[in-house]
Amino acid sequence: MKSKTFRVSLVILLLAVITMSLTSGTLAKYVETVYGTDSARVAKFEYTATAGGTTLTTSPVAIDLFNTEDDTEVYDPEGHNLNSQKLVAPGTFGHFDVVTTNLSEVEVGVSYTIEETNAGNVPIVYFVKDSNNNVRYYSDKVSSSTVALGPDIATYITTLTGSTVESSATVSITGNLEAMSTSLGTTMDATNNSTGITKTDVVGWFWAFGDATNNVDTADTTLGLAGTATVQVNLGVTFTQVD
Repeated sequence: MKSKTFRVSLVILLLAVITMSLTSGTLAKYVETVYGTDSARVAKFEYTATAGGTTLTTSPVAIDLFNTEDDTEVYDPEGHNLNSQKLVAPGTFGHFDVVTTNLSEVEVGVSYTIEETNAGNVPIVYFVKDSNNNVRYYSDKVSSSTVALGPDIATYITTLTGSTVESSATVSITGNLEAMSTSLGTTMDATNNSTGITKTDVVGWFWAFGDATNNVDTADTTLGLAGTATVQVNLGVTFTQVD
């Protein structure tokens, strides 16, 4: 009898333990799960570049550098048409604005390549005017370290910069076109892709009047008698993410 009672009691105890283990997970208690998540969008890479009002693209487009000269004493066969054959001669000059704008959501570096094809050694001097109206002069074909401006070009530079340049002035050649390309390089901060950051560079040229002591009329006359030498300038602007 005692043995039977013991067995019954043991079974009841075991059932109680099992029941407690099954119901313990349903007892009232605080339970809460927290989460975190994140996402990102690819930053926008957007920019514009114009030269003389013409938008530059990944395929070369005609730009209006040599058409900006205002010397009415040189024949203009096409009424300054963008794609016409332009003419240069001693005393001619001109310029245009190169405008770069960063609309990217990343900081970008802007670099330039300016290359000249000039097999006839036409004595073209190029210049850059910065935001402080300082002018620097460059050439691949003028070997002298200084060059005379002449009265017309001196007046032109005076008008362009607002600072008087004497008609008898000579200027120093800073370097070649590679150095000119380097001087134009800059870095632009990241933007909100709505309000851009813009930089304007004035790039110009003139037919060298002469060096500090010579007016090089003989060489100029030889070029003019042939009338076949050509000058071509290729301008490239590269935008690179700064990482």
